[in-house]
Amino acid sequence: MEEAERYCRSLHLLMMKINNYSFRQNPVVEVCLGYTAVVGTMVVDTMATTVEHFDVEMEDLKEVLRKESELDQAWKERMSTRVDVLNDAIREDLTNQLVQVNNRVAQLEGLVEHLRLESDEHYAAMELETSARNR
Repeated sequence: MEEAERYCRSLHLLMMKINNYSFRQNPVVEVCLGYTAVVGTMVVDTMATTVEHFDVEMEDLKEVLRKESELDQAWKERMSTRVDVLNDAIREDLTNQLVQVNNRVAQLEGLVEHLRLESDEHYAAMELETSARNR
C-alpha cells in the first residue's frame, strides 16, 4: 500500500512540473497527459484494491491456520485422553491377570504342600511297616 501511495505522489509531482512547461498549451499534449493521469490513477487504484484483497486473504488464511491449530490441539488432547484410557485398561487387565496368576500359584503351592504331606505320611507308614517286619 505504501508503494502505491509513493507512486501516486510521484505522479502528482510530475504532473505539477509538467503544468509549468509551455507545451502544455498543445491539445495533443493535454490529451496525452490526461490519459496518462487516468491510466496512472487506474493503476494505483488497481494496486490498492489488490493489496486490500491480499490483506483480506491473509487475514482469512491466518484465521484458517488458527482454527487448524485449535483442531490439532483438540485432536492431540482427545488422543492423549484415549491413550490414558487405553493405558488404564491395559494396567487393569494386567493387574487382573497378575491376581489370577498369583491365585493359581497359591493353589498350586497348596497342592504341592498337600502332596508333600501325603508323601511324608506314606513314607512314615512305609517305615513303620518296614520296621515292624524287621522285628
